[in-house]
Amino acid sequence: MYTVWTLNRATDLIDGKEDDLESFLGRNDILSRLLKRKKMQIRFGTRNNHEINVNGVQSQSSQLMLDIDNGTKAEYFVPIPLKCIGNLYDSKSTTKANKTMLKEIAEKYHYFPNSTNGNSLQSFTRFWEPRPNGIQMFTKDTKGYYEILRETAPNILIGYSQGGLVARYLAFLDEQVFKENLIHAVITISAPLYGSPLANPKNQNEIIKGMIEFLTTLLTFPETRFRLTVPCLYNQVTYHGILKLLDSLIIDLRENHEKEHLRRTLESTRKWLGGLSDDIDNAFSDLNIDTMQDSFSVLNLVNKYELQRIFHGAIQSANNDLTPFVECCLTGIIGFLAKPFVINRHKSDFDAAGKTYKTKVMKENSFRPDPVVEQKIGDYVHGMQALNILNFAHDFIIPTVYQVMSSKNNVFVGNCINQNASHISGSDRKFGPGATNYRFIKQLLGKIADLS
Repeated sequence: MYTVWTLNRATDLIDGKEDDLESFLGRNDILSRLLKRKKMQIRFGTRNNHEINVNGVQSQSSQLMLDIDNGTKAEYFVPIPLKCIGNLYDSKSTTKANKTMLKEIAEKYHYFPNSTNGNSLQSFTRFWEPRPNGIQMFTKDTKGYYEILRETAPNILIGYSQGGLVARYLAFLDEQVFKENLIHAVITISAPLYGSPLANPKNQNEIIKGMIEFLTTLLTFPETRFRLTVPCLYNQVTYHGILKLLDSLIIDLRENHEKEHLRRTLESTRKWLGGLSDDIDNAFSDLNIDTMQDSFSVLNLVNKYELQRIFHGAIQSANNDLTPFVECCLTGIIGFLAKPFVINRHKSDFDAAGKTYKTKVMKENSFRPDPVVEQKIGDYVHGMQALNILNFAHDFIIPTVYQVMSSKNNVFVGNCINQNASHISGSDRKFGPGATNYRFIKQLLGKIADLS
């Protein structure tokens, strides 16, 4: 019996389909019996009334990384090593651990207490206390996710976006650090396996400028025709001003259930723009491609150590077409103004806006020289023909090539490119691309069952 856990918006893709997945993997249909396909019995993990230490807080079925839907996104923002390792940082509770590697990881981060960096226990436990910025862990006894997985092994992790990177990091810990064989398989969806330009603080000024140019061009106010207005926006609109505006809009929309999708879109925008803030107490600091060459960083470890035992596959979103993105997001954001400015837009301005986004917002403007990073940036510019990924393909949050798994061994079940999915439309089954992602999840789980 395998326990399925979801992270981030993968929960929304699975929610309500638990019986369907159990039936599919049970292989009781005639064709499966004829083909003698292997069965896989699954159940869905839960943290309710067991791991959560705050009264009234409930997680959705199968949700490993607690996501309180009130604008705070509590555990989402907690640094990845901290929320995965928790109090296992000193290795006293496990005899199989690679204690040398665990010690190196703990010494790298300021929030793990140890004698080398002089950090106190308070630097660690403060993440389990209510904090003004909403970044908080809700597990009991300062447990990390890996310790939760001990009670439900063997586990299958399905993670969306940052949740995919968390799942991949847990798989690294299972194979290389704790070595307890808790994880059977990992599936990532639209995951920043090589980071995101929106998580590199060095890109802040150019990305904000690019977003202003993108929005003004989209709304038919291109700089070529508004030579004074647009430069004025560059000078007056600040990064922190945009964050404050988004925070205010999200708070105002919490009580308006008719605008729930708009609020969730703004929350996604806010949390990703927050990655440009250079806050080392925020999970987005782990998504900075500049950390790729830092020994024992999250991106360094998940790309340096290919999985050898754990089955793994990935789903990528590759739709950078503005039409479905606008229909999914911007129409709700600008309300009644959407029709004259977006639906009846000038095609030349619309095309120019799309070009601005892919060449300025999704571009790494500054990075440390590194062969792996340079290869990925080159793949973004030129595309990956072998995987049918076009040049400059992205999902408006992460370049598509950053989401690709490059494993070649017999526990890799493949990459699935969703050409119609953006980061928003691929996260919910009520959109066609989200429904396609669910089918890809079933496809990859079917391959894992056959190989198990």
